[in-house]
Amino acid sequence: MHIVKKYALVTTLLVSAVLAASVMPGIAAFADETKDATYYPVDFSYDLNASFTDLTDYAMEGTNSIFADGNDVVLLQDETMTRDTQESAVLNVDVEDGVFYMQLSADSDTVSYAYTDGDWVAEDADAAHVYTPANSSAYTTYIVGSYIYYTGTAGLTIIDQTQQDTDGGVLATLDYTLLRYYNDTIYAVSNNQIYSFDVAEPTVISLTYIDYAIDDEILVGNTLDYIAATEYDKLQKVTVKSETDDGDPVYMTKISLAITAADVKEDTYFTSSGTFAVTAKDADEPSEIVAGDELLLLCEVGNAYVVSYDTQAYIMAKTGGTATDIDLEDCEYESATAVEEYDAYYAPFMTDGTKVLELETGASYNIDYMITQATYGFLENDFYVIEKTTTDDTTGAETTTYAFVPQGALSEYSYTRENPVTTQDPDQTEDNIIVKVVLSLLLVVIILAIVGLIVFFATGRKYKAVDTGSGSDQDADKSDGPDDDGTDKK
Repeated sequence: MHIVKKYALVTTLLVSAVLAASVMPGIAAFADETKDATYYPVDFSYDLNASFTDLTDYAMEGTNSIFADGNDVVLLQDETMTRDTQESAVLNVDVEDGVFYMQLSADSDTVSYAYTDGDWVAEDADAAHVYTPANSSAYTTYIVGSYIYYTGTAGLTIIDQTQQDTDGGVLATLDYTLLRYYNDTIYAVSNNQIYSFDVAEPTVISLTYIDYAIDDEILVGNTLDYIAATEYDKLQKVTVKSETDDGDPVYMTKISLAITAADVKEDTYFTSSGTFAVTAKDADEPSEIVAGDELLLLCEVGNAYVVSYDTQAYIMAKTGGTATDIDLEDCEYESATAVEEYDAYYAPFMTDGTKVLELETGASYNIDYMITQATYGFLENDFYVIEKTTTDDTTGAETTTYAFVPQGALSEYSYTRENPVTTQDPDQTEDNIIVKVVLSLLLVVIILAIVGLIVFFATGRKYKAVDTGSGSDQDADKSDGPDDDGTDKK
């Protein structure tokens, strides 16, 4: 296999610098003192024709084109471009029935490759693709109507057969090479650029492709500072346009705002997760945000809007939307109690980059306004606008902070958490009672033993007295008892 690497053409984006510190005190200047570092590309389309440095062959078929640019073979399919670098110079290229072909030199021979399932596969020599016209051909000729176009040692010659009586009908001799005829149009190359011809008039063509590779090269800049500087009662929303005023597409990039000001350096870029062109709502494949959608404006920075819809943040060029004011609603409660340790935010969008303070469980907060999801569908929740006043321990100065809190974080019911009241037992002692318990049990055992001995000795004496007097009683019975006949003896 002859492919060394595969990559997408990455266009270097010239990024503007930051806003002067005098415009917004406290905001660091990253480059010069007049502009923000954050810059959003107004267009992700590029002209491939302006990027060639060693164009040696090309072929076109419908919306598919292939180009040999030194050791690179470049494919253009609709508006998607890929550039593959080979181990040797690309000799010939072609496209036929939607299949791309290229020819490379290999060990004093040539090998033809077909582009199959995203990879270049070598063809059998006996069944290799035939390249027409081949670059090895010294002369190429095309006849279009009454005009003859041919290239040779003198470059490109254009002849009008109806005017052969005048200078042989030669209309022009130009320093062009690589004459081709595709899609009913004559093309030729000069200074590594492709031109189309209207009879003898050349016009450089545009080979447009879309490249979203730079969406991860958008600097965060002063974004978090601008979000923090947004006044709660001056919120705005952005209505997305179908196209810019100049008729260009509107692009949006998904970004993460899960960052803090401490994380942001001069070269900190947004973490992006995809860029797309905005479509109409009824498009066959509508984009995730469509023309006419309303988004929450978190801030303006550089040439961009930073916006949000539900839980997702986006960045877009200001030319792609229209900003209008948001009306906050009065709340039926003047104050509410924090039910948990929730975070509060500069805007009604919950992420690290918009966090301003933490609520204290059980603390009461004044509520100034609210904004509801029913009114503004781009919100994740209903939000209260609360205020918190703090006092500087040194100067005594008071500072009031306004913040947005999700409705579920507050309750209209207030409560206090009291510690239980306990009364100490007056007989309570800290002494160790184990010894006392053991002594008490021992005393009980001794008492029981003494009682047992007393009972034992008392019972023993009684039994002894009964045994001593038993013989006299029997004799008495014998002498005093009646005779056998029942009469008493005299």
